[in-house]
Amino acid sequence: MWQRIRLPSLKSCLIIFILGALLAPIGDVCHVLTATTSYPINYHHFLSIPFWVPIQFGLATLLIGVTHYHFLRVKTATIVPIVISSGALLAGYGLSGLLPLQPWLSFLFILSIFIISYRHLCGGQASLIAALLTALAGCLVEILLIKIKIFKYEDSYQQLHSIPLWLPLLYMQASISISSFIHYLNLV
Repeated sequence: MWQRIRLPSLKSCLIIFILGALLAPIGDVCHVLTATTSYPINYHHFLSIPFWVPIQFGLATLLIGVTHYHFLRVKTATIVPIVISSGALLAGYGLSGLLPLQPWLSFLFILSIFIISYRHLCGGQASLIAALLTALAGCLVEILLIKIKIFKYEDSYQQLHSIPLWLPLLYMQASISISSFIHYLNLV
C-alpha cells in the first residue's frame, strides 16, 4: 500500500545543498545589481543580498533534489550536459534582469534553455509534470514572500501576480538541472 521513501545519499544531499547555497545567490545578486529585485534596507546584507538567502536557496535546491529523486526515474546523463544545463540556468537567472524588451526576450531566452535541457536530460512526461509542479510551488512561495514584504520585484518586472513572466521557466529549468544532477550523484 505505502511505498518506501527513496532518498538520495547523505553525500548527494550535502553536495546539492552546498551548490544551491553557493551558486544560486549569484543570480540573486545580479537581480539586485540590475534593479530587478530589491530587499528592505533593514536586513543585514552580504554582497547586496540578505545573509539568509544562500541558506534559503540551499534548502530549496535540496527540497527539489530530494522530492525529484523519490518520485522520478530520470535518464541520467553524463556530467557534461548536466553542468551545461546548470550553467545555462545560472546564465538565464543572472541575465534575465539585463535583457532588453522585458519580459519577452527573457522569456524566450529561458524557454529555449529549458527546451534544450529537457530534451537532453529528461524527456519524460513525469519530468515535465515535476518541472511544472516545481514552478508552481516556487512561484507561490515567491508571491507569499513578496506579500509579506521579504523582497520584491521592481515594477517593470511584475507581469504575473507580482512576479516576472519568466520566473516559472527558471523554476522549470532548475527542476530539470537539479533532478538530473542528484540522480547522477547517486550513481557515482
